[in-house]
Amino acid sequence: MPELKWNKYTKRNRPKENGKYLIATSYSDSDPEIYVYYVAAYAKDLNKVDRYCFENIHHGGFYDCGDEYPYFEVDDVKFWAEIPEPSGKGLRDGTT
Repeated sequence: MPELKWNKYTKRNRPKENGKYLIATSYSDSDPEIYVYYVAAYAKDLNKVDRYCFENIHHGGFYDCGDEYPYFEVDDVKFWAEIPEPSGKGLRDGTT
């Protein structure tokens, strides 16, 4: 499996394309060095995702779906990485 290249998430260092990415968020404010990892979508303009959930929000950002709101911005992202393409090798063809 290819190694992930983690990028620090800043205003200047964001994904260049809309899509899904692996992100790391802080688990808690009391211990910011513990991260939760999951896949979230990124949009260069959140308003184009949903003009009601992201009314007048035209900046880029990661977002996800929730129970209370159809979409919400994930605002505590610390790092992001592109999801590598599968190599085609694995359990189905007998290799590891």
